[in-house]
Amino acid sequence: MNQLHCCALKWALIAGAVTWLLGCAGTTSVQENHPLIASEDAVEKARVYLIRPDPGFRGVADRPVTISLGGTEMLRLAKGQYTLLFLNPGYAEMKVDSLTVVAPSNTISSASTTTQLTFAPGATQYLAFQLVYRGPFEGSVFVPREVSRDRALRLAGELAPIGMAVREPIVDYVSTTALHEAAKGGNTTAVAGLLSANPRSIAARDGFGGTALHVAAAYGQKDVAELLLAKGAVVNDSTNSLGVTPLHLAAGNDHREVAALLLANGADVRARNNFGETPLMVADCHGRIAVASLLREHLSKTQNTAGSNTTLTPAAAQDAVLRAATAILATGLGLAQPTCK
Repeated sequence: MNQLHCCALKWALIAGAVTWLLGCAGTTSVQENHPLIASEDAVEKARVYLIRPDPGFRGVADRPVTISLGGTEMLRLAKGQYTLLFLNPGYAEMKVDSLTVVAPSNTISSASTTTQLTFAPGATQYLAFQLVYRGPFEGSVFVPREVSRDRALRLAGELAPIGMAVREPIVDYVSTTALHEAAKGGNTTAVAGLLSANPRSIAARDGFGGTALHVAAAYGQKDVAELLLAKGAVVNDSTNSLGVTPLHLAAGNDHREVAALLLANGADVRARNNFGETPLMVADCHGRIAVASLLREHLSKTQNTAGSNTTLTPAAAQDAVLRAATAILATGLGLAQPTCK
């Protein structure tokens, strides 16, 4: 082989390696059937954001890392992306597998770390995966670090949300106040404009975890609720401090038309809040006769109501009075919370 052919082969190999490295960032994928991923109807679950910052070109370290929990692969997390998982509470060992380059021959080698983590029920946690250099003979590894919400917010501003994080991105409560206020006042023009400027804000939450749809339901703003639903608002969202859905709030505040709209869009009439109450129980507790009638009618149409336990016993009603006296009044919605169990 002459010198020209050797040179051509050398540059072809270099070009191929560079192309492989530049194209290895990949995308995030989740094993939805992982045993530690909480079911949709789980009352107690942890909201865990997994964040992979983009520190710039790092060669093989740019490839997606494989994250296992409890001994089973859970997801592959790509650089420059973050996702959200709802996990069963408890202790678990997290293993992170990646690739690195080690001395003395600069060969590509596998690398891994293990970390003991605790996932708290009802909590929101943020895990950022940091690339840590351990020397020429060990290379670099990825280590999960729990970071503050403020830190996660700064990181997420430069990353792409994937999976559940698209619906519930890491956003600043303060920056979404305008949308919540517009929903509260029934200003559909303002709501449409804000969503057009920032479509992700439809999943933004106030300080109590409520979305704009929660606000519209609580204040009986049917037109706003209809607009939000058309734009993709989650009708059965209950990821907030009380575990209430928009239907709970519409029922508790006597907004029959909004409740009917929510039901028509798939609202779960059997959903329970953190106190175990369904929307019908909330309506009964507050004496919302018209809404309660609507919910009972919907239940009868959907059949399979046996054992639904949607009415209050006399003892429960007496307990509701005591609880109402000590209920937290501020939810960011300006209305009493439906604590009627």
